[in-house]
Amino acid sequence: MIRLMGLVAGIKGIGDKPVGAVKEALDAVGKEDGDIDNDGDKDSSDKYLKARRDAIGKSMEKKEEIGPKDAVDSGEYDYEGDMAKNQLQTIIRNAQMLHDMLADDTNLPEWVQNKISLAKEYTESAAQYISSEKDQNGTAEVPGAAGAVPAPSGTM
Repeated sequence: MIRLMGLVAGIKGIGDKPVGAVKEALDAVGKEDGDIDNDGDKDSSDKYLKARRDAIGKSMEKKEEIGPKDAVDSGEYDYEGDMAKNQLQTIIRNAQMLHDMLADDTNLPEWVQNKISLAKEYTESAAQYISSEKDQNGTAEVPGAAGAVPAPSGTM
């Protein structure tokens, strides 16, 4: 019973101060004191918080700001056209194989129908993007890509 009373006393307050009795307001800008966590005393938790804030500040100073000019890495675009053409040839070959195997009345599992629909949507989306880039800047490459070459007329 005494132990329970001690717990209740501990919940109500610690020592002479009831919980919530110390309500220190935040320090005004430029008037900060050593009580960083504003709990009414200056202790090891304040030292920890100060050290942590200082470390974060130093880390932030070291980082370079990344702006829009850095968004596209010049080394990012290397032979993607060749890779894309190889993948498109594989898509064409597989699409032709599927086309030749299917009759108009063939029933397909739902997952196969979904895969075919997604492939159609993805290739359409990529083609529309490249086509609009070509229309806007006269090249078949993405703006910012290293070595953008004008697209040959009559393609796409």
